[in-house]
Amino acid sequence: MDWSIHPDTAREVLGIVLTVLGLLFILSFFHLAGRFGELVIDGSVSVFGILGYVAPLVLLVMGIKLLLPRPNNEPIKASVVIGIIVAFVAIPGLFISHGGAIGQMSFRLAAGLLGPLGGYVALLGLSAASLLVALNLSLKYLW
Repeated sequence: MDWSIHPDTAREVLGIVLTVLGLLFILSFFHLAGRFGELVIDGSVSVFGILGYVAPLVLLVMGIKLLLPRPNNEPIKASVVIGIIVAFVAIPGLFISHGGAIGQMSFRLAAGLLGPLGGYVALLGLSAASLLVALNLSLKYLW
């Protein structure tokens, strides 16, 4: 018995799952997703701080991108995934009192190594760099 599925099917199923999760997360901010929504709000904001409000949009955009046809079946680059993960660790550290558990952890680590101001500057640079990698942008095209 062969249980393998076509890579396009796997990508589309993941796209549906991420899109549904993104929509449920968005509904939870309006208290329209029941108990699940309450847990989502509490969990995402306590872990990611104010960035927890951006996570549903990231899930939704990633889900929709997976559902859209990709030219030449171009795979999602690992650098984009790594950029998103680093951004979700570094950016909350910039919002010390509202960064949630991850923000406190990343700021304490950076400030412990570089001092408070140096840590903040390092997190700012890491945040900017990770967003450029995640979005595959160059600063010269933004000016």
